[in-house]
Amino acid sequence: MEYLTPLLQQLGFGGIAGLCVGYFTKKAAKVLALLLGCLFILLQVLAYYNIVSINWGGVSSAWDSAAESGAIEGALGSLTTVLLHNLPFGAAFLAGFAIGVKKG
Repeated sequence: MEYLTPLLQQLGFGGIAGLCVGYFTKKAAKVLALLLGCLFILLQVLAYYNIVSINWGGVSSAWDSAAESGAIEGALGSLTTVLLHNLPFGAAFLAGFAIGVKKG
């Protein structure tokens, strides 16, 4: 039973940490979506009244170049590497994260 104690501690802490991070991530994503939506509406109103001019082609090309460069996949790969470094903790963290995102 002594050899299971460290494993159970890692699983418990990983699950609780994942739950907290998942809950926070969902709440932060909702706030970020609200802010981005308000910013988009503000920009559209300013563009309608000819206060600003938005180069949507430039925005689109910047997004496309970021997607083509593999920056998004690289960040996700790094996150996976970090989480799988200590597998029992990482597995519990991911399970807790999923529950936190669902409950948040």
